[in-house]
Amino acid sequence: MNTIKPLNQLSKLLLTLMTALTLSACGGGSGGVVLAPETLTAVATGTPNEVVISWAAVTGASTYTLYSTTDAALANTGVNFNPINLSVFNTSVANTADPASTSLTLSLVGDSTTYYVVTATVNGVESFTNSTATAATANSFAFGTTASTSETEVWMDRNLGASQMAGSSTDALAYGDLYQWGRPTDGHQTRAVSIPTTTTLSESITPTDDSFITGTDWTSTDSTGAERTAFLSRIDGSGICPTGFRVPTQVEWQAEIGADGINAITSAFDSLKLTVAGGRNGSTAALGNVGSGGIYWSSTASDDSAILLRVQSSAVSFDFAARAFGLSVRCIKD
Repeated sequence: MNTIKPLNQLSKLLLTLMTALTLSACGGGSGGVVLAPETLTAVATGTPNEVVISWAAVTGASTYTLYSTTDAALANTGVNFNPINLSVFNTSVANTADPASTSLTLSLVGDSTTYYVVTATVNGVESFTNSTATAATANSFAFGTTASTSETEVWMDRNLGASQMAGSSTDALAYGDLYQWGRPTDGHQTRAVSIPTTTTLSESITPTDDSFITGTDWTSTDSTGAERTAFLSRIDGSGICPTGFRVPTQVEWQAEIGADGINAITSAFDSLKLTVAGGRNGSTAALGNVGSGGIYWSSTASDDSAILLRVQSSAVSFDFAARAFGLSVRCIKD
């Protein structure tokens, strides 16, 4: 296994200069430059630990090659790498079945986030890489996607932690887990009736145990919620949603409800397969509203609380709740 080392500032400068000099010196073609592919994205397929990496086509390209590293410092240099220097990346892979394809399906291994860049080969000349790496992290659970009734967005077809898409709004197998707002998937989110609890607040937004932390908030830091909003908004799979997905904002929930005409649980189920999964009280850790109401977090903070969507038999509304509450999460495709 290669050892990946971050580029130091001098290396970055030399590499940037090399890029500029090489591009200006290239001959042949349109201006002599083989353009690097851009718009590199990663999206989980729904098969456990599988992602599709896609990029924009380059005119005349016969082959594309992905390069990867788990070194975030190296991946986020913002530099167009010269292929001769790509030994600093630990692996490379080409789509041998269809070399000119602008996407590649990969199976990820391990818990580390992997960063990808891509090159294009035109007339035997390999381009520099794109300058902005895309990131992906393996997820061990299966899921599907669903387009809303209005087809304005693509969503996961189930709540996080659910074993299947709901067959009805009261489908218990589709209820899923109950997350404290902005907290990682660390075991606290289990739906069991009796779970371990503690009143000791976490000193960071990554608790060291799986106990459900009771109170108004579960951490003594991040009073504004900014860190946790950023965490819930991650699309590299290192948050709680799979790669390419994130927790929706309040504005996105509102737009979906308006576009789909959602006004109660019946229309919410018809549109997005939302369920009446209930929630867990932040002070007592007791389950409540199971079978009668769906309560979904947004990624939007509000003072010392967070915004939620409440779906009931005859109404849909937005409210706020203490961040220690355990509620359902539905992810939206970025």
